[in-house]
Amino acid sequence: MNSRRWVLAAAVSSLLLAGCDEPKQSTSTAPATQPSQVQQVAVAPDLAKGTTAPAKADPTTKPAPLPEISTLLVRETGAADDPGILYEFPRARLHINREDKTAVLYTDDPKTAINRDYSGNSYYLVIPLEGEDAKLDGYQWHFRAAGSEHQDSTDGLFRGGQRFHYQPSDVTIAFQGDGPTLKVAVIGEFSRFDMQQQQDAHVGVPVFVRGIVSATIDNAK
Repeated sequence: MNSRRWVLAAAVSSLLLAGCDEPKQSTSTAPATQPSQVQQVAVAPDLAKGTTAPAKADPTTKPAPLPEISTLLVRETGAADDPGILYEFPRARLHINREDKTAVLYTDDPKTAINRDYSGNSYYLVIPLEGEDAKLDGYQWHFRAAGSEHQDSTDGLFRGGQRFHYQPSDVTIAFQGDGPTLKVAVIGEFSRFDMQQQQDAHVGVPVFVRGIVSATIDNAK
């Protein structure tokens, strides 16, 4: 258990040290107020590099603003040779509660997310904070679930609205930065449950999630 924890910690550190740039998005990406789309990654992923080179902008034309989104790469089969799928999420936010000693990494979901037919993606991850240091820069947290059964919880990743629940199984989360916006690296194993097939009574499908998101701290000025 300890050896796997240190492997994940080393991997997430290498992600942050190698480069914190998120994968580049094409200008055809849907805005955060619409259900997010899926990009298929055709080559072995490297989140320290962009998936595509950005097009050169016309110097006489002001480029249109890109939608605020975050991305996470998911190996749906859990196999080492799975190139993974790059899923889009609304922009990331971070809520810090010093009294409860928690930091909540969550997506800034659109108002339509409460609709039954909403098919966008989201995440909500509660990270306990240890120690008295107020700074998150360099802080790492590792979580390992006691079992593989589905838990009735809002924690985790959600795809297709509430269709698929990705429950944390063996995950490391790390923070980098000291400002209103931080880089947050997420890497590790999740258990995928298909909620429309009443899979909550069964063991989840292991998947591997990896990515770095830029999270704006709530009420940051």
